Amino acid sequence: MHFALAFAVSGALTEAVGILLGRERVERFGGTLVLLGTAAVVLAVATGYLAANTAPGLGASGPEAALALHERMALIGAGSLLLLVVWKGMGGGRIAPGLRGVYALTLIAVAVVLLWTALLGGSLVYELGVGVTAPG
Repeated sequence: MHFALAFAVSGALTEAVGILLGRERVERFGGTLVLLGTAAVVLAVATGYLAANTAPGLGASGPEAALALHERMALIGAGSLLLLVVWKGMGGGRIAPGLRGVYALTLIAVAVVLLWTALLGGSLVYELGVGVTAPG
């Protein structure tokens, strides 16, 4: 998950900065990272669902609600990334000039969703012990 998050978030923020500052090379580099990050995030969500089926620590009081929120946010983040990639792809890899600002702000919003999702996932593991077995 770490590489998926790193590619998607850094790519989204880099592409947004490139768009907002008019730096074409920065925008292209960020767009490449967004594309790689999207593939990685979709794979991470799929493997997350597989892992949730066998994760130790579920069944105790509390983690199911936190896991459900984490799953919903992961789906929103992955789905948003997919929609952004399709949006850009429909324009032949370019965003229409009048929509570039909206696209950049949407990239930033998706990065925030992904970071929040990661925070929720960290809380599941480090605070609630989901997926962690006791030593011994």
